[in-house]
Amino acid sequence: MKSQLYILSVSLFIAIVADAADKPQCSADGVCTMPQKKASALVPPVAGSGPSFKPGTKTHEGKLIKSKKDKPYPKQLWANSFLFRELPLLNDAGKIEKDQKLDKNLSAVERITGFLKIESWYNHKPPDLKDKFVLIEFAASWCTACKRSLKHIEHFHETFPDELVVISVFETDAVKNNDFPKPGAGKNIKHCVGIDTRRRCADALGVYGIPHAVLIEPESGVVVWEGMVHQIGYELTDELLKKFFAVGLKN
Repeated sequence: MKSQLYILSVSLFIAIVADAADKPQCSADGVCTMPQKKASALVPPVAGSGPSFKPGTKTHEGKLIKSKKDKPYPKQLWANSFLFRELPLLNDAGKIEKDQKLDKNLSAVERITGFLKIESWYNHKPPDLKDKFVLIEFAASWCTACKRSLKHIEHFHETFPDELVVISVFETDAVKNNDFPKPGAGKNIKHCVGIDTRRRCADALGVYGIPHAVLIEPESGVVVWEGMVHQIGYELTDELLKKFFAVGLKN
């Protein structure tokens, strides 16, 4: 199964890791950033347009976007790439465990549990993770791009309850999350939301731009997809998830 998931992932995506020196900056169009090594909202490398390209518009290089299938820019990551790697185990300080004895032959549930360092659950704890894919997205209440991403992962939560568990890890506290604007306002969020104001989980994956998500397969806790779920041309879609499920959930 692992080899099949690997082949599927390679055939669908080429992850390009952005240089950490090119961190996104604050912009006047509502895309927020956080200074001093904290996470910054995703600003794709296309001036003034971000992930909102529509057919009939042009990129800053003059490329005409004829359909939603066109890819106006390469896939970008504002994080370290963990594609095809097992989710790391973290200690209480959020550092990756170096003791390989702790890291050997763990199930996906054990690995995910050992990775998530959650101060509190904003709404409810995750359900049983056994035999399910897990989508973890890093976000914050101040992040404009996260507000757009939220409706996508809420859709996944509602559409695939038997195959997928969706978890948001917010770096903002419960008070700020209560003010998260509609339609995803605070308590209206149905999928699991964990609070990690110390950014232990995000920092362990080198996340410096949000939203950033990782999809983890249910056998050994390997990351089989990563990125921004609504980056145009590289979206995480129902169809793509079904392909992963078809391979990874076979008995």
